[in-house]
Amino acid sequence: MCNNLFAQSELGNITFNLDSSGINLIQQWKVIFEDNPEFANPNFDDSKWQGLESLSENYKGVRWYRQSINLEGELREFDFLAMNTSTLVSAYEIYWDGNLILQNGSVSNSLENEIAGEVFQLAKMPKDITTNGKHTIAIRLSNQNSNEPFVYPQIEIGYHEEVHDVLETFFNIQVLNGTVFFLAMLFNFAMFFGGGRHRAYLLFAIYCFVGLIDLVFTTYNLQNNINIALLPYFDSFYYIVSPLSLILLSVFFINNFEIPKRNLHIGIIATLSILLFLLIGRESIFLLSFYPIGLAIYAVKKRRIGSFTIFIGITAQVILAFLFAFGILSFGYTIGIIALVFCVNLSISRQIREQSEQLESSRLFSAKLETDLLKKNIQPHFLSNTLFSIISWIEESPQKAVELIQALADEFRLVNKIASKKEIPLFEEIKLCETHLELMSLRKDAKFKLEQINLPESEMVPPMIFHTLIENGLTHAFESGENGTFTLSCEKLDGNTHFKLVNNGSLLKELEKSNDEQISEGMGIRYIKTRLEECYPKKWEMNYGLKDGLWQVNILIKNKI
Repeated sequence: MCNNLFAQSELGNITFNLDSSGINLIQQWKVIFEDNPEFANPNFDDSKWQGLESLSENYKGVRWYRQSINLEGELREFDFLAMNTSTLVSAYEIYWDGNLILQNGSVSNSLENEIAGEVFQLAKMPKDITTNGKHTIAIRLSNQNSNEPFVYPQIEIGYHEEVHDVLETFFNIQVLNGTVFFLAMLFNFAMFFGGGRHRAYLLFAIYCFVGLIDLVFTTYNLQNNINIALLPYFDSFYYIVSPLSLILLSVFFINNFEIPKRNLHIGIIATLSILLFLLIGRESIFLLSFYPIGLAIYAVKKRRIGSFTIFIGITAQVILAFLFAFGILSFGYTIGIIALVFCVNLSISRQIREQSEQLESSRLFSAKLETDLLKKNIQPHFLSNTLFSIISWIEESPQKAVELIQALADEFRLVNKIASKKEIPLFEEIKLCETHLELMSLRKDAKFKLEQINLPESEMVPPMIFHTLIENGLTHAFESGENGTFTLSCEKLDGNTHFKLVNNGSLLKELEKSNDEQISEGMGIRYIKTRLEECYPKKWEMNYGLKDGLWQVNILIKNKI
């Protein structure tokens, strides 16, 4: 949150250049665990005070800190110096050359009398006390309302405008980070509920939600400048949310990339998260970040789809978070979050696309196999029946048998011509149907005809669908020697094409006694449905049944261009 541009050689010798820009960090202090107002006097002899590095005891109560600073250069005309004291807890007073420039809360040696101050404070220094030369900063502090038994002050000093800008920039960055998590959470929840309920989206949405809650509390703290006494409650929340976010990210990796020994990994990351956060606090999040990186590396080695993309995202996020934490890149954490969210969603999208392609490929392959099988069975279906008829006619009427053989040859010629095609013009399908009716008229010694109503002859249709329906009708709807009529009509409306085939067979009366469940779907109907799905995936409807004593089959092809 600052640039370490301060000049510091040893304890008690810090220089701040008034001509420079940037913010200087003061973190070396002398300390004494006593309370005496003379400690604020710049002429007080603090040579016997200890340095922070030599202390090992924990202490609750009042203590003083002192440090000297040299101001060099010329103070800006329209600005003044200020100090950011946000790291101090829980009540304190700031003195500059013996002058009280900030009081935050009420310092006391007892918890009952100490009044905790607010988290974020700026100590503003009038121009008349920030002249060139040596100055003394003294801090009187008590920590009765803090969880920190010993306080290591880190005070930022610089021009007020720049110190204020740093705080405002930090707040805006947190808002931006929260916005990224919020949008990512909404997107992943939307993809989960509206995109097939893929578990990867749900897990990452929950991870984003936890990250958002963490940032909401941080932003609330910055915006409302909460009382320091409330910090323990915020810390308790952080101690829960921070490891939880790492656990959720690891669980996402484990599930998304099918990492073996799932429960073992979840147990390890949960245990490490709790132990490290208890031992070293929130800084442990950097160490824990290497666990999901290790999971991503494993997935890359196993060539899991999208694993390399996520590896790039999580690695970039960790590196950029380090740069942010050490003050090298102000927007490092934000850029890291964006990189992680982008790479994760890109990886999930690739996985789902791959799964969809595999599913579609399997479905088409299955449909092709079914179509090929049905074609191999549907074509010999009428052949066997016709050959039996030829055998009968050879003995009774050789001439009739010859005509039957000729008609059968004509039909075979047409079937061989069109059977392997995906679509054929309607007039070729009609010609095949009429040839079949002529053949069946000879075979059954009856008269069969096909009436046509509004048929667009150039319309493309899957081969043999009406031929199969007519063959089914001849088999199941007509008595031997019974004449019959089939009527095929077409109607176009709103881009949809509606075909209707009707027959008037006398055996239909028997079907009236059956319910829909008793009317079985034979090989012919399955063949027709398979060919329709092959040509018009999910864009067709087919129904059949008795209506007004006639058998009707309706085929609707949607949005057929």
